[in-house]
Amino acid sequence: MLERCQQVVNSRPDPMVLVALIGALRGSYHRKAVHGLVEEMARQSVSSWRAGDRGIASRDLAREAPQAFAYGAREADAEFVLEMWDEAEFTAEGEYAEDFRAYWSLAAEKIKDPRVADFARGLLQADLGNWSDNRLLGAMRVISKAWKAGDEDMFQRVALEHPDAEMRRDAMRILKRHSAV
Repeated sequence: MLERCQQVVNSRPDPMVLVALIGALRGSYHRKAVHGLVEEMARQSVSSWRAGDRGIASRDLAREAPQAFAYGAREADAEFVLEMWDEAEFTAEGEYAEDFRAYWSLAAEKIKDPRVADFARGLLQADLGNWSDNRLLGAMRVISKAWKAGDEDMFQRVALEHPDAEMRRDAMRILKRHSAV
């Protein structure tokens, strides 16, 4: 079955086919084989997006691929996850504005590679005072798992200044957890 799925992915089908395939593979017990397929599908979603396909199926694929990929994310995936988490093309503007990069936060949270935490710190630092980056919550969760002494100042600013009450609460919760250590 996985071989047939690979053939489908290799044929570079329409994004809707890939969305259906991801849905079918999501609960698979063959995590390693499925993980590679999902990575290929995620790469195809970027290619499709770069080619200008902004349809509903492409949007669904841009949401579903990172969520399925997160289940099997491991240290070896750090470079790929960072690439997707920072993919400038994965932002949609206009009436249906959405930042699809934020969905890669789930995978980033599972990777303990220091590059991921440093990237998250960079996101948080760059957004302090602007409060416009949708990846901020994921970045805070990544940082909380790789806490360093200088992180407290950034989190205090989020806890005091962020316009979203949920973000402020999450920042306070993370600060409390690390101040108790």
